[in-house]
Amino acid sequence: NEMESRLINYNLKGNILDSKVISYDEIAEGQSKIESKIEKNKLTIHNILWIDEKKIETTFFEIKSNGKIIPISKEEEIIDSVIEQLNLDLSKVNTDLLVTKTMPNNSEEIIMVIPAYADTNNDEHHFELNSHIVVVNSNTGKITHKYFESSQTNGWVSDAIQLREITIDTAPYLVSKNNRAFGIKVYHYGSSKANPYSNKTISLFIKSKNKLKKLLHNYDVMNYGGEWNTECVGEFTDVKNTLIMLKDKTNEYFDIMIKSKVTETKNSVNENGECDSKEKITTKSTALKFDGEKYIKN
Repeated sequence: NEMESRLINYNLKGNILDSKVISYDEIAEGQSKIESKIEKNKLTIHNILWIDEKKIETTFFEIKSNGKIIPISKEEEIIDSVIEQLNLDLSKVNTDLLVTKTMPNNSEEIIMVIPAYADTNNDEHHFELNSHIVVVNSNTGKITHKYFESSQTNGWVSDAIQLREITIDTAPYLVSKNNRAFGIKVYHYGSSKANPYSNKTISLFIKSKNKLKKLLHNYDVMNYGGEWNTECVGEFTDVKNTLIMLKDKTNEYFDIMIKSKVTETKNSVNENGECDSKEKITTKSTALKFDGEKYIKN
């Protein structure tokens, strides 16, 4: 004996718009089964197969307002779930800047950055974003740790200096023996040709109970700027900072050495009317120490 159930969406004239098998069971061998969870606009289907051991393949679908049942990835399903758990309206989320990354030391955890508009006066280049940074269990889709900061203090503002990119950095920032931090990098870019500018900052976070704790706030890892006549004459400064974890501790957290490379460029027109460029490169080191709440310059 076999039993199959199918979800069918019709229009008001009785025409079939779309359908999907949502359950199946058979008692002859008992080797396969389909189970589903139906929500307002979501469909989760579990295809279960027993041979030597039980295997479950899960697929996710979105039930569109036009009746179509569209497959979505597990990542998209988790993102939708997180936005719902945060009580955010999808239309208020800047999905172009939304990023996710699997935790390197735990494949069942996903780091997710959800940038949400702080107000309704937004366009493509002018906006302010509140930051929702969460760690999610990839199996359940549930938030296990979260952090919120408003646009008033997080620096996630795009205007003449545009906020172009947000990335997750999972390099081994071992801030203590049992704590590995991850970084959130934010890239800004200035569109002025005469006064070029770009900047990238990093903030460090660790898990603390059911929250995320920020240890380092918007520290420059790249800063470039200058002024020129758009043809040749001008001066530019490019600073690149690398974070290196040290063995020395302050307040139980390892110190961080900032290794800086500063490139100063000066362009001028020579006696032959050609553009000459001279570079001066210097290096220096700075220490960051933990004051009990956050890392600060020594």
